[in-house]
Amino acid sequence: MRVDLHMHTEYSVDAASPQSVADKVRACVDAGLDIIGITDHLDFFRTRGPSENRDVEACLRDIRAAKQAFAGEIEVLVGIEIGEPHADPAADAFIRGHELDMVIGSLHAMPNDLDIYFHDYANLDCDAFLHEYFDQVLEMEAHGG
Repeated sequence: MRVDLHMHTEYSVDAASPQSVADKVRACVDAGLDIIGITDHLDFFRTRGPSENRDVEACLRDIRAAKQAFAGEIEVLVGIEIGEPHADPAADAFIRGHELDMVIGSLHAMPNDLDIYFHDYANLDCDAFLHEYFDQVLEMEAHGG
């Protein structure tokens, strides 16, 4: 059985565009996958709004439509990758308010809301950063969701 439970479409800022949900699912069928989980990003922050998030409601509608359209060819799971679910109570409200097959919790931004991709690693105390990062991972895990 061939499975991939973490993939993005054009609804995530870090994915190629155009890359519709239907095109992604068709590519997965053509590649011989049996089960996929489409888990586009929905990031939450502590001090600013979710400016990078794309239309999550449209994304979920497109995933549900693909799940139905490709039934019998591939199993499509309706998912979401929630960044920093412990940072904002709105993350819990989102999860409770949507029918999802799967949720991935991720840690893209530290408490200063700076994405870890953009930290100045050449001038950073990497040991201290990693300790703080893993403290945040544990906090996120304890939060659940």
